[in-house]
Amino acid sequence: EYQGFNKFNLSNIYEYMELDLFDEVSRNILNNSDPKSRFAYWNLMVPRKMHHQHKALMADPRYGICLERDKGFFYRDFNLSIRVDG
Repeated sequence: EYQGFNKFNLSNIYEYMELDLFDEVSRNILNNSDPKSRFAYWNLMVPRKMHHQHKALMADPRYGICLERDKGFFYRDFNLSIRVDG
């Protein structure tokens, strides 16, 4: 297992996963991340948010600023979450 990481660019990896696999993969990444880690990723069509699935995460306060600057018109959503349990 990899540990010691605190920033994750996950792109749109969750797009092609069933909900239970999304939960399992995101939990694994979260469990192996450092406290106060940040997670950035895009969604094409599936509105999945890690901070809706896991209480250890919340939307990063800078999310709104990033969303305003997001020029990826073909993505449905940009997500920025921060780990708050550590």
